[in-house]
Amino acid sequence: MVEPIFDASIPGSSLTKEMGNQPWKNPPQHTTLEEALDFYVDRMATDEFTNKLVTSLEMGVPVSSIASIIQIHGVMEGRHTLDVSIMLTPIIMEMIALIADTMGIEYDMGLENEDSIEEANSDIINVARLKLRRKQIEENEKELGELEEEEVSMPEDMQLEENMPMISETEQVEDEMPRGLMARGV
Repeated sequence: MVEPIFDASIPGSSLTKEMGNQPWKNPPQHTTLEEALDFYVDRMATDEFTNKLVTSLEMGVPVSSIASIIQIHGVMEGRHTLDVSIMLTPIIMEMIALIADTMGIEYDMGLENEDSIEEANSDIINVARLKLRRKQIEENEKELGELEEEEVSMPEDMQLEENMPMISETEQVEDEMPRGLMARGV
């Protein structure tokens, strides 16, 4: 049987302490991206960090997770602000990948599926193809309009009967106008 832990903090106790008592409630040590980056470069160059990093990567922990932990820890310690940490995360990921490459360790960047990235790229290519086709169709229509109109004989079954009512241009435009609750007429 698991015994309950009674030494946990009481909810709301953080609101009863003095302001500035916690590191994240004080001004950050490094206010710019460059300052924070210098701090992390020095910290990541140590043998202790490299050994822990190698162990984590060999266990299969993604690079993005390690970078996230590092930057969130920096915010909690009051080293930099959250907005600096967001800009810092991709740089930290690249630094970790560089260390792993130099050590000859295979790693997972932890980004979304590479298949979804390829699908997004193929979607972009498909959209470009559609735009190109539309442009070609428009150009073909312009060329056809510029050519002399030739009378085309219609088959007998396709010819209009004289007593058949004709639709005027205004009726055609009205049929093409959107209809519905929020549709606005001209």
